Amino acid sequence: MTRELIARLQAKGVRLLVSEKVMDHAGGEWDPGLAEIRIRPSTVSMGSRVLSEALAHEAAHVAQSCRAGGLGRNSEPMGIPVNAAEVFKHQLDSPLYKGPPSSKAIELEAFSVGANPPWAVKLVDHFCKG
Repeated sequence: MTRELIARLQAKGVRLLVSEKVMDHAGGEWDPGLAEIRIRPSTVSMGSRVLSEALAHEAAHVAQSCRAGGLGRNSEPMGIPVNAAEVFKHQLDSPLYKGPPSSKAIELEAFSVGANPPWAVKLVDHFCKG
């Protein structure tokens, strides 16, 4: 699944890097300005399950950008079914996600996709045409 997602993201024009240039306390980061997903080396070293979940989470942000008009756009909620916010309360209460409720909606979608990595390929295909 991870290989398929990586291939699909690259085919859509997304660069994937293993890099320390990730915001504090995050395992990965989607940068729409560069059309780039950066995954922290420590996330990679945690094993294939953690890497798959982190990559799926960031791929959800890619799909959200596509939903907003393209890779270079800021994320916009996709309107997909999500897990109850309570499931991800600890993550959503992190200082990473301070801000308007809409940013928590965006993250709740991404955490829901991260919890179900095969879904990421479908969402990228659906929202990122071409």
